[in-house]
Amino acid sequence: MASLIDTKAKRDRLTKRREPYWHKLRLGGYIGHRVGANGGSWIARYRDEDGKQNYKSLILRSHLPQNEFDAATAEANKWFDSIEEGNRAKPGTLQEAADYYIQRLEHDKDKRAVKDAQGRINLHILPKLPNILLDRLREGHILNWHKSFIVEGSPDEMRKSRATANRNLSTLKAILNRAYKSGLVSSKNAWKDVNKFSDTHKAREDFLERDQIKRLLDASEGNFKILLTAGALTGARYGELAKLKVRDLDRQHDILNIPKDKTNARHFPLTKQTKAFFVEQAKGKLPEATLLTKNGVDPWGHGDQTKLMREVAEKAELPRSIVFYTLRHSFIADLIDKKMNIFNIAKITGTSIEMIERHYGKLFKDRVIEVLERTSLA
Repeated sequence: MASLIDTKAKRDRLTKRREPYWHKLRLGGYIGHRVGANGGSWIARYRDEDGKQNYKSLILRSHLPQNEFDAATAEANKWFDSIEEGNRAKPGTLQEAADYYIQRLEHDKDKRAVKDAQGRINLHILPKLPNILLDRLREGHILNWHKSFIVEGSPDEMRKSRATANRNLSTLKAILNRAYKSGLVSSKNAWKDVNKFSDTHKAREDFLERDQIKRLLDASEGNFKILLTAGALTGARYGELAKLKVRDLDRQHDILNIPKDKTNARHFPLTKQTKAFFVEQAKGKLPEATLLTKNGVDPWGHGDQTKLMREVAEKAELPRSIVFYTLRHSFIADLIDKKMNIFNIAKITGTSIEMIERHYGKLFKDRVIEVLERTSLA
């Protein structure tokens, strides 16, 4: 049968009715034009492998009136191709995408990652974005949502709110990218060009001198003192230290194999003092046992050190802003002060040169000025 809808002249002669006038594009795939009281609209129809008919309203963007059929055909074929590539005929909702993302996280990540993502979804994503079909999600929705986290206040308050907005955006993009890979949505256009806010990182300000670290250790006791000592000797992150097993201590090569946490696993070279400390912690333990424990058996958990750190810092008469990460910051600052090459600092501490320059730039500047002073002509 000849097409009744491929030209504007033909469509203008059609009688108004609820049922669209259909035109076959491929096996199982049809394009339809519905003539209503307020003009015409386009719809696509596709019969899937199970014999179910699926329908999609077509939104035509830039086109001339005489080219509506071509524009509608292009949109319909995109949808047909997407289905035949394994995507769902009906896009998922944001709720479905979030549920599937959490399901994958539970399979691939630890409980901490799942808890963090679920918290952001429940507090910042689902209540603040429309739970619509993902193919109706627009860039404007996400841009307005991203901006909604910015608070007016001091420069530091604004910086912190931008950082929060960026973390929420990372979670949302992870959800949507997983939805795209899984066929819940056929395009990334709504989010691919939404970028994070810049200038959200604050240079590390707190660091401890050697005598302050000694006061901190003297104020602590037991397994927590051992943990603090490990942090002070290696600059390792709390999560990295908590994951250490006895087998990670390579006594033959004087290496501590720090497992993957925020970054890839790395080899930390041991001085005689540091090696002796870790050898003492490993004494009498099997290779698969936890090297640093909170009670002699169990590993340190995510929030186990927070209260203890606050109490010890107060007892040592140190600022309330001191946290476990301060030991890492102090370790890196000390290496910079001792003029270690920035590449080696990044390598043994498991961070990037860019990150070191961002957070410790002033220390490097002071070191450069010191060298320039020695080359002065005066």
